[in-house]
Amino acid sequence: MPIDAALVRRLIAAQFPEWADLPVEPVEPGGWDNRTFRLGDRMSVRLPSAAAYVAQVEKEHRWLPRLAPHLPLPIPVPLAKGAPGEGYPWPWSVYRWLGGRPAAGELIADLTEFARSLAGFLVALYRIDAVGGPPAGQHNFHRGGRLSVYDAETRAALSALGGRIDKAAAEAVWATGPAGALDAAPGGGEGRGGPGARGGGGLEDVGGGVGGGSGAAPTGGPRGGGGLGPWPGLVRGRRSGSMATSPRAICSSKMASSVRSSISAVRLSAILPVTW
Repeated sequence: MPIDAALVRRLIAAQFPEWADLPVEPVEPGGWDNRTFRLGDRMSVRLPSAAAYVAQVEKEHRWLPRLAPHLPLPIPVPLAKGAPGEGYPWPWSVYRWLGGRPAAGELIADLTEFARSLAGFLVALYRIDAVGGPPAGQHNFHRGGRLSVYDAETRAALSALGGRIDKAAAEAVWATGPAGALDAAPGGGEGRGGPGARGGGGLEDVGGGVGGGSGAAPTGGPRGGGGLGPWPGLVRGRRSGSMATSPRAICSSKMASSVRSSISAVRLSAILPVTW
């Protein structure tokens, strides 16, 4: 069924009638893992777009409130959790909206201060004791887990690239991962940063770039927030010293062209003992 403003209005009216009179507007771009809608001026609604993303809802409601007090920038605050209804089959969330704009270079007045702010957030996130956090698994597509999970998919992606890259060199680099140093210790985690990262709704965005992660988050405009929004990279075992990269990007057969940049990420990860 379409996940649109009409559906959100029905869900709100049925389950949270105190907010039924507030306007509902879609956030653009609407996201991949989740669809996000403004609810009035101070809230947003975030709905998983497929069954594969449903586990994020409970994870976000449990862990975002625990992370927030330890971080120097605001992250999304879950206000309410909705139930399946009105033909929509999964749980969904209402969050506090964080205002902001995409973190595009032309909008940043002082790149040095921006870098310090981002680094400060990542350092604070890294220092949080995440013992008891969810290990890598299906709920986060094994981000932060062992690269061997994606071995078959990665090799298929390299084959699909054909002569567009040096396949032998790429395979040699990849072979150092699943078999060796790039295998993260159990419980390791991963988050991502990138230009225009979303201003966050779920744990998927925590540890991502300014404003967050992938899957339209419930704050900060379409891809940008007033704080750092969360990507499902809640990390367990940060203090293990394991090295991490971005397995989902490395192994995506959906976008084979990403392998080239992913190979660079592998090389960088082999040098930097950082988990974020």
